Amino acid sequence: SASHFDEVSVSNSFTALSAFSVSTGAALVTELYDDENGHYMYMAMNALDPDGTATQETVKLTFNGYTKALVYRDGEFTEVELSSNVFSATVLPGEAVFVIPFN
Repeated sequence: SASHFDEVSVSNSFTALSAFSVSTGAALVTELYDDENGHYMYMAMNALDPDGTATQETVKLTFNGYTKALVYRDGEFTEVELSSNVFSATVLPGEAVFVIPFN
C-alpha cells in the first residue's frame, strides 16, 4: 500500500527558519518540505491547554532571507510581506497558523 510519507526525519534544527519565539508559554513548531515544489512549510501552534483557561500566545518566526510568506489560517490563504524576514501572529490556545516563506 502507498504511504503518505516518502521520508520522515526528526531534527533539532530547521532549514528555512532561523529563529522562533513565543510571548509567554509554549508552542509547537513543525517543518514540512514539499519536494515536488521545493517549498518549506511551518506550523506554529499554541501548545497551551485549549480548555479555555490558557492564554493566547504571540509567535514570531524569523526566516533565512525570505521576504514574503503565504499564510494559512482560519480556512484562508493570505500573502504577507515579511518585515526583516519576520512573521508574527497571535494564536489562541490549541490554534495553529501555517506559514510558507518565499521570495
